[in-house]
Amino acid sequence: MIRLAALAAAAVGASVLVPAASAAGPFSPCAPNGLECATLAVPLDYSGATPGQVPLYVEELPAAGTPRGVMLLLAGGPGQASAETFDLAHQGAVLQAEFPGYTLVAYDDRGTGQSGELACPTNETVDACGNSISTRAFYTTHDHAEDIESVRSALGVDKLGIYGVSYGTKHAVAYALAHPDHVERLLLDSELLPQREFFGLASLQTIPKSIDGICAAGACATLPSTIGEQFVSYANQLHTSPIAGNVTPTPAGTIAVRVSGDTMIDLAYSSDLSSGVSSELPAAVDAALHGWALPLERLVAMNDIVEQVTANDVNAALFLATTCGDGPFPWGPTDTVGNRLASLQRAIDALPDGSTGVLGSWAVLDSAAVSCVFWPSPSGGGALGAGPLPDVPVLVLSGDRDIRTPTSAAQQIASQFPQGHLLVVPGSGHAVLDRSPCAEAAVRGWLDGAVPPATCTRIALGVPPLARWRRTVAATAPAAHVPGLPGRTLTALVQTLHDAEDAWLLGRQSTTTITGLVGGQMVPDSVKTIRLARYSSVGGLALTGTIVLKLAASGQPVLPLAAASGTVTVAGSGAAHGAVKLTGRRLGGTLGGRKISSSF
Repeated sequence: MIRLAALAAAAVGASVLVPAASAAGPFSPCAPNGLECATLAVPLDYSGATPGQVPLYVEELPAAGTPRGVMLLLAGGPGQASAETFDLAHQGAVLQAEFPGYTLVAYDDRGTGQSGELACPTNETVDACGNSISTRAFYTTHDHAEDIESVRSALGVDKLGIYGVSYGTKHAVAYALAHPDHVERLLLDSELLPQREFFGLASLQTIPKSIDGICAAGACATLPSTIGEQFVSYANQLHTSPIAGNVTPTPAGTIAVRVSGDTMIDLAYSSDLSSGVSSELPAAVDAALHGWALPLERLVAMNDIVEQVTANDVNAALFLATTCGDGPFPWGPTDTVGNRLASLQRAIDALPDGSTGVLGSWAVLDSAAVSCVFWPSPSGGGALGAGPLPDVPVLVLSGDRDIRTPTSAAQQIASQFPQGHLLVVPGSGHAVLDRSPCAEAAVRGWLDGAVPPATCTRIALGVPPLARWRRTVAATAPAAHVPGLPGRTLTALVQTLHDAEDAWLLGRQSTTTITGLVGGQMVPDSVKTIRLARYSSVGGLALTGTIVLKLAASGQPVLPLAAASGTVTVAGSGAAHGAVKLTGRRLGGTLGGRKISSSF
């Protein structure tokens, strides 16, 4: 899921004149776990004015146990292919445990995956991308909502439960507005408001609080308590005076990195999804403010690696077609680019003081929807259903560190449903359900008719936030109860282990070898192993060894990485040498001949 800064639409009616869908063939088995698949032929234009059809690839996994209904799973973006994202062939058992008794259904939105995937010419501009899609007017949220109705009809059921994440929540609410009689219940995780304002001001205002939230409950004892305010102040500074440096994030070589205000906003948004970025960010900003920008520059480089690897998770052409088709924008749908730019500037100039929080007004140009200035007409004006919203059970999940879809949006949408209920998960960023066992339990109780709690227990980051960076072991404060060089080595050891775990979290999707901040290498695999070869984040220290992580039933690492095990050899010109063994979140061994035992 990518940043969603300004997806909104007017909730006005639109009639549907064309029959919903026809199946190219019946659902047929497509995986050993009982999964069935079909490709539906649905209208390109549900009004009937423009002929043509598009394919919708649909997967259906029959309920395990006593059937209780159908749950449709909607991923985010817009531009994520839901069938591909939820992967019912391999992750079906995990999802069945989350939604017991429900037949699970996922389909690739039109324009994604196996549903007529859109594509733009490589490295083309936004206007060239739009002009290459002659059918671009038929990928709005309204069209996506009508596709749900086509899927429901093909399934032969009267009502759907719908679970939407991020943009999937807007998609779900659009369907509820258009077809309220066919909704059984809604589970909305990280709500994107159907009428969200263009600039995403609530997101910008949330950034300081979200960054501070990384350090809640004393998690950043060595850092200032106002790190969120310092972050946005530094972002404003970098907007005026960007910094540049050379870093070596991988063995491939040294690269040039430029850190601007926009770069900082990008890191902030990344931090509400990525535990690795969250763990590194406060300490990296603190180091830069103290004159050492290398940790921040390296974090930018590692985050860029992740974004390059995951770029195809969201179909960029579909993202633009839906975002720019929805609107509304501060310009007319058929205005020229020149008039749009003038309207955009007038809208920025008219923003009241404080609209962007502590950030300068420059930050509004980081809105993804600003790209729609260059999208060819029509742009904006996409309509959702007429409503009213159905009187059905609705549970809205929100992380209190979520920047892209802040809790304020969750509060608004929950209040619009007679049976709306908001559950806030402290410590969570974007996409709550898979992060919080408490939220999972609340959802299962809600499905059984229980009233969910208003809040959950705080969840921890996958890796504890890094401590204040020190360039050398000699400059590092000794750990409590371990004096002298062994104590300083222990502090540097913990910092380096946490940094290595973050590097693994950031690099595992590409299995990219990461170079330590000051030397050595971290060689990951995509499953559970961290291999260190003289890896170091503090000058004078070098760690070599293998760390094995515990996996959940889903095959993903258990977060926080509290079940790590392994042995690490400690060396380096400035360190107390020795070896330590990791067991859970404890380490023990000897450093410089002194026995040590510590949490980490």
